Amino acid sequence: MALAAGAGYGSIGTDTGGSIRIPSALCGTVGLKPSYGAVPRDGVTPLSWSLDHVGPMGRSVDDVAVLWSVLRGGGPIDLAPGPLSGLRLGVHERYFFDGLSEEVEASVRGALRALEGLGMEAVAADIPEIELQGACRNTIAFAEASSYHEADIRERPEMYGEDTRELLRLGLLIPAVDYLAALRARGPIVSAFARAFAGFDVLATPATPSPAPTVFEARLDNGEELRSGLLRLASPFNTTGFPALSLPCGLASDGRPIGLQLAAAPGGEELLLRVARSLEAELGGSDWSKRRPAV
Repeated sequence: MALAAGAGYGSIGTDTGGSIRIPSALCGTVGLKPSYGAVPRDGVTPLSWSLDHVGPMGRSVDDVAVLWSVLRGGGPIDLAPGPLSGLRLGVHERYFFDGLSEEVEASVRGALRALEGLGMEAVAADIPEIELQGACRNTIAFAEASSYHEADIRERPEMYGEDTRELLRLGLLIPAVDYLAALRARGPIVSAFARAFAGFDVLATPATPSPAPTVFEARLDNGEELRSGLLRLASPFNTTGFPALSLPCGLASDGRPIGLQLAAAPGGEELLLRVARSLEAELGGSDWSKRRPAV
């Protein structure tokens, strides 16, 4: 929110199920969740240590690239926008394009056409194992979060909001055998994603199925429950640890931002930034970065 309001050029976020990319999509900013472990988590309070990621957030792709170059400990990144010829664009219709609000689907489809116009070749993708990753991620996240917060949730539950308190209590009820089964299941899911990503360079999806709801709403525009709906499209890349980026790709009729998610194989952060920078220039994203929310 501070970025969207123009209070700064960049920030550092943490992402366990989408908490870099989802607020970026809803606020019209850019957020990069790097590959798992690419940025050390030293000093970060864990939520789920095997799913937590640390990454940069900014008003534009260029600002995120500057932060990423510092976080990774390298030199400046050359992101001059230009053709993307020779790159394959994965499009996973099932799951990622199910149940979208009309305005999100229209904006994302327009962004896909723009990427093809920049020279990318669209390739159909399908990962059957994607249906399994949600339950796997939830079991791991709830068990690990409850393990870390166990003493406080038992002795000082008033420290937590009601919704967080109930989720942590739920995690305390997960049997060890279920947690271990989820860890075992994660390996084949990661392998399935790796096989799929061998067929394309970048996967493009909506970042969220609907634009931002108001603070009092419990459901999204498309009817999905708020929390599960927002996590649905972002969390697969926490389960797998693959890098993913959200950037603005349009506006709803009432001005709410709409985000596009780009994902790559592990180590593909600079590829994502390059594709995002070219798309940002094509869609006039530099103008969006100057927009401010009504207050």
